[in-house]
Amino acid sequence: MFDRMLVDGPTTSNWDLLDYSANFSAGFADSLTFHGTDAIRWYAGWNDGIDHASGAYIGGEMIEAAGEIAVTGGGAALRHSVLVLGEGAARRAIGKASRAQARNILQAGPDHAAHHINTLFGHPAIKGGRGPRTSFFPSGGLPQSIHNMPLNLAPVTAGQHAFLHARAYGAELIVFYNTVSPAIASRIVTNIIIGFASPLEAPST
Repeated sequence: MFDRMLVDGPTTSNWDLLDYSANFSAGFADSLTFHGTDAIRWYAGWNDGIDHASGAYIGGEMIEAAGEIAVTGGGAALRHSVLVLGEGAARRAIGKASRAQARNILQAGPDHAAHHINTLFGHPAIKGGRGPRTSFFPSGGLPQSIHNMPLNLAPVTAGQHAFLHARAYGAELIVFYNTVSPAIASRIVTNIIIGFASPLEAPST
């Protein structure tokens, strides 16, 4: 499509697609940032091409909110599936068997651990820091064929393992605090209020 635009020049349908994409992306970003990106575009004078009343813009807002609800529900379902496995010794036994199978799949050597990119149950304690934490998206309650599939495994050293868990835990906190019910509700309410208000106009130059 873009090759044809270079040859033939922009057409009405080309511009329609670009306009739709710009409005959808703006709506998605504005909903995610509580309309902070809308303010940035306004101050920068980039809001002229954004139609806040368009279906694409409103659709972007709705898709972003729906995605957050889906992420929240998916995380809750995964945590529930882990609870069904039991506590303490029962869960440790399942984890030990899953990690042994993962090492065999990866053919990991003695100096390497099998790291689950989507964690089995949680994140280990950090020496001198926080204690162990349950994962927001644990995969241990799913069949081994899923959480031990090669795409979810990586052979890592002990140092790499600790770093990857720390990074994953930090990312999960960001997701968690952005998808808790009050945050989602606030975004939806903000979208509705701003939808009824006059859209920001670009400052005069």
